[in-house]
Amino acid sequence: MPEEFAKALDDRAGPEAEVRVIDLPAGRTVHVCTETTLDYHVWMPGDAGFLHLAFSMPLSGTQGSMGNLCDAIAQSLRWIPGSGHDEVPA
Repeated sequence: MPEEFAKALDDRAGPEAEVRVIDLPAGRTVHVCTETTLDYHVWMPGDAGFLHLAFSMPLSGTQGSMGNLCDAIAQSLRWIPGSGHDEVPA
């Protein structure tokens, strides 16, 4: 599914955007990078869809320390099995 979503995003994104599928600790992720924005579309467990992490750095850009911080935040995402968050209340 992430590969199909990446293709759809790539078709819509401008030429300045880099769209690729990467592996994060939380799973397969569609990563979209422009000069000033970073987007991570993380596939959620149970085929629930994508979690969208969106970061904007209009002053410093994505290649600076703020871009590194945003990448570290995305890399820190984990799903905790059995935490009760994946259970539907009765």
